[in-house]
Amino acid sequence: MKRLKGIILAFHFLLGFTGFASGENIDSLKKVLAGLKGSARIDCLNAISTDYFYHATDSAIKFAHRALNEAEKINYKIGIAAAWLNMAWADALAGGNLITMENHCRNAVALLETTGEKRQLAEAWFSLACAQSSQCKFSSSLPAFAAAGRLYSEMGDELSLAKMYNYMGDDERNMGQYSKSLEYAVKWLEIANKYGENSYLDVWASLYMVMGDYETALDYYRQAEIGAAAAQKIGFEMIYYTRRKGEIFLLQEKYDSARYYFKKAIQYPQQPPFYLQWGTLYLALKEYDSALYYLNNAYTHSKAINDLSVLQPALLSLGKIHRETGNTQMALLYARELLQTSELTGARQHSRDGHFLLYQLFSQTGKKYSALSHLQKYTVLKETIDKDLSAQKLAFYKIKAEKEKDQARIDLLNEERKLQKQQLKQTAQQRSFLIIGIAGVLILGIILLRNVMLKRKNEASLREIAENELQLQKLESEKTKVELQHQASELEMQALRAQMNPHFIFNSLNSINRFILQNNKSQASEYLIKFSKLVRMILQNSQAPLITLENELEALELYLDLEAQRCEQHFDYKISVQDDLDIDVLKVPPLIIQPYVENAIWHGLMHKQDKGQLEISVAQESEHLLIKITDDGIGRKQADELANKSSTRHKSVGLKITADRIMLVQQIDAGVSPVTINDLVHSDGSAAGTEVIIEIPVSYF
Repeated sequence: MKRLKGIILAFHFLLGFTGFASGENIDSLKKVLAGLKGSARIDCLNAISTDYFYHATDSAIKFAHRALNEAEKINYKIGIAAAWLNMAWADALAGGNLITMENHCRNAVALLETTGEKRQLAEAWFSLACAQSSQCKFSSSLPAFAAAGRLYSEMGDELSLAKMYNYMGDDERNMGQYSKSLEYAVKWLEIANKYGENSYLDVWASLYMVMGDYETALDYYRQAEIGAAAAQKIGFEMIYYTRRKGEIFLLQEKYDSARYYFKKAIQYPQQPPFYLQWGTLYLALKEYDSALYYLNNAYTHSKAINDLSVLQPALLSLGKIHRETGNTQMALLYARELLQTSELTGARQHSRDGHFLLYQLFSQTGKKYSALSHLQKYTVLKETIDKDLSAQKLAFYKIKAEKEKDQARIDLLNEERKLQKQQLKQTAQQRSFLIIGIAGVLILGIILLRNVMLKRKNEASLREIAENELQLQKLESEKTKVELQHQASELEMQALRAQMNPHFIFNSLNSINRFILQNNKSQASEYLIKFSKLVRMILQNSQAPLITLENELEALELYLDLEAQRCEQHFDYKISVQDDLDIDVLKVPPLIIQPYVENAIWHGLMHKQDKGQLEISVAQESEHLLIKITDDGIGRKQADELANKSSTRHKSVGLKITADRIMLVQQIDAGVSPVTINDLVHSDGSAAGTEVIIEIPVSYF
């Protein structure tokens, strides 16, 4: 039923096809018809046919036939083509055969190719593409959509071109080609951004539905429904939005809500049958008799009109029902037909589902080799599709984020324009005071001129004094620079000794010894490899005043792996980096984060009864890197109390050294702390952990 979207919403393209507006009252058009002749009369007949789509498809077909007969008599090609398209759409919307619709559209395309009328030809190609797409003839529908898109592009009709990209993306997605689907989505978004989201509410809803973000999809469909009601579009659009909301609730397993919207959808006149939706709902509720009734109708109806977009999910659901009810032979027949149909349409996701159903059936009947064969095919398809879909989701949300940033910039520019208008208004008000001020400025100018003459007498001596002071400042600066470099080198060496202290090495070697005594050679080997790699990285990094952020985070992750393994996974950790940070280019002092992480583990998390959480995040704010270390440990107050009770009180020299190093990097006074430590608390006032924020300048050299 997904391809029904193209048929329903594409109908609006045909509303402007003839010379008459489809919104005209049918009775008024019939009155006008009596006084018309020639091509004008044929255009009016086609307009009446189009207007009947919402009310009675049989009348729409009747007037289309009248238009066709009269247009053929005078060889009015545009009128003939419009009549073919009206018959195609009316027949399809009445539940007719999609093959017939396709043939009518082909006739219209062939005729319009000879007229040079781009608008009509584009809409004919679009109608043909919809007919082919609903039959899952994607190898034909994609070129047809592309042909319509080229014509819309030549006419400068970006809105229609965007819709073509959307439908082409739908075709690729229905074949399971999610990466190609994303390419068309990107093209669609580039145009959509120019016109705002309200023009494409239903498209946004479909995209979020595919992404699995059902709540956002529901919100967009609600907005689209409100807009359609405000525009008095109570026909197929309202049916479509109502049905789609029911489908989302079905995916969310909210079956009562799904039933409500399916019932609401069938209240509209001229609604298409919702056999597949009802059958899927009753299958989810395990009401198999009702499910079989609707799904058999969906199967028969879709096969009769060659609607493969409905046939494929109906075959899968019928196979599942018969498997659940123990009718293995019928289940096998439907599963095999599903595979044949999906191979014909190229829909990878339906092939995947068919192989999995056959694997289940053959497993139940003890045919292990057949089951294994289908399981292998299912696994390959599933991994390929899942990877493709994940890439599409990631790229889509990145594009969405960029769009939101652009919108924020636009909003900011609008605010700036408002401020500029206010400033211009203030300037106009102040202009009247300017004239009065000029007189005062002239008087002040005379006084200032006298002062300038006096100051010139002292210029020579002042210049000499300034040059002498500048020379002294330069000497002081050189001296300070040498002292800072010397102090930085000393602190770097102290940091190296403080981080790789004997206490840490002793504990690490004890852990290796324990693994060996437990005959856990693999863990001992893994631990030793990571330990040696960490030591080597620290020794290498300590030789340079700045290293890449990537190397710093790699060493930190090695250290956290060792600590987590040594503490028997008493805590979990997460390192997150802002998406647009170039960590292989940004430079930071080595071992700038590790002392605070070590402090969080041994003074916050290790005293916690249950499993702890440690999060390190890195982001850029203006010209500074913000490094945030958050733990849900016992907090500083309780840690200090435990330290006072302990017989071996350990003072963290590494924290003091690291803070001094950060001050050197920032070149700030010793009285200004470059590190902020916040005590986190629960709503009841109890300790919830500690947050450390380190701020250092961004450096690329």
